[in-house]
This record gives sequence, C-alpha cells and structure tokens, in this order.
Amino acid sequence: MVLDLAIFMVCCVVGLCASISLSMNCITTPPVKEVSSLVELYVATNGEQWDNQWPIVVNNSIESYNPCALPWYGVSCQFFEDDSTCHVAELALEANSLSGSLPSSLADLTHLQLLDFFI
Repeated sequence: MVLDLAIFMVCCVVGLCASISLSMNCITTPPVKEVSSLVELYVATNGEQWDNQWPIVVNNSIESYNPCALPWYGVSCQFFEDDSTCHVAELALEANSLSGSLPSSLADLTHLQLLDFFI
C-alpha cells in the first residue's frame, strides 16, 4: 500500500497523474455479492478437487468468509480510486484442476481486472 502510494506520488510529480489509476491492496471483506460469486465458482468447478483449495465449508454463512484477509489462492483484492470498499480485483486459478461450468455470478465481480483459468 505504501509503495503503491509512493509510486503514484512520484508519477504525479513528473506529470503522469492522468494515466495512473490509484489502487491499493486491501484485507477487509468485499461485498457479499462478490464473496458469494467466489463460493459459487468453487462449488461449480469442484473446488474440493482443486490442487489449491479455498477454506470453504458448504452451507456456511457467506458472511463468514473473507477471501482478502488471508488471501485465498489466486484471489487478490484492492481498493479503487473513489471507492472505500475492498473489491476482488484478480482471479488467477491457472493449472488448479478446475472442472465443471463457470457460474453466471462471475459477472458480479465488477472490479475484476484479471481473470485467468488457463489449464
């Protein structure tokens, strides 16, 4: 977080502010809709068979999960400019033995900047 801010400040000094979007890693819980989308992805793609599993227990309350605090494998979260909410920004699950169908709820990850399911 400090490094991102320092880079942003240096770039502003040299006149590059307009081309930089300030984002910082975060550990607070993202919106329930985003967490629910990740849980649905886990269930729909046989997460219990993944090489790097997430700490999901089926039938637990969605509110009990925070994929950002102790980051789940392949999940990165960030604050974005003009938004004080932590959002899922990256989902990189390449070579993790996913199988099944991707849920439509992935569309709820509205701040996603990277999506990688390469096999």
